[in-house]
Amino acid sequence: MSADDTRVLEQPSLRDLVVTSLRTRILARELAVGQRLDVAELARAYHISQGPVREALIVLESEGVVRSRARRGVYVSEISTLDLVEIYQAREAVEVMCIGLLLAPPAGSVRPDPMAAVAALTGILSRIEAEWDAHDWAAAVAADMDFHCTLAAHAGNGRLARIARTLADQTLMHLGQVVAAEQDLLLRPTAEYHQRIVRAISEGARTGQSAAAQHAVQSHYDWSRRRLTDPTLGLAADKA
Repeated sequence: MSADDTRVLEQPSLRDLVVTSLRTRILARELAVGQRLDVAELARAYHISQGPVREALIVLESEGVVRSRARRGVYVSEISTLDLVEIYQAREAVEVMCIGLLLAPPAGSVRPDPMAAVAALTGILSRIEAEWDAHDWAAAVAADMDFHCTLAAHAGNGRLARIARTLADQTLMHLGQVVAAEQDLLLRPTAEYHQRIVRAISEGARTGQSAAAQHAVQSHYDWSRRRLTDPTLGLAADKA
């Protein structure tokens, strides 16, 4: 295969471009919750045929970003707390696997650098806290998602890293909707769970053991799910 062939293969399809555009517009609230997405109208706006738009909406529906209604069309999803709990469950499973690959990679796989991950995550921890200090909820949550995506990116498995990014995007969109109804979720969460993950990865890099870091990830997501039903946990944990 020539270099030119490789470049062609690496070019995103029209479907992928539409998926990225629509996901970004939904995350930015340019397309509102409950808004109907008309295939013909979107195709005209993007100056493309309707086929790639239909394919993009199928991808977004599989992610839970949009939902189709029989004989009525496709709409931007309305999100419940249960949807967000399911996303947290999926994120936990991905990150537990990533920790295993980072600290105890199986034979024949990529050999990641755990201490590079520690350095990157430590920098993001500072950014998360700085955004909370500035009372910028959206920026703080975006930095939080970068923390988790960076963890996955250092595991040496590109597919898992892409899944982690997709789940992070879904979290951002879903959290915005849930917070609109549950204002207590604007309370600053404790930094301790992220700090435990970083400390456990650092220790695991020394011992070659992943169990403690995986447990730290599981504890973080257990707390995150409980916080959805008792948002004051974020404040209480800081006072403990």
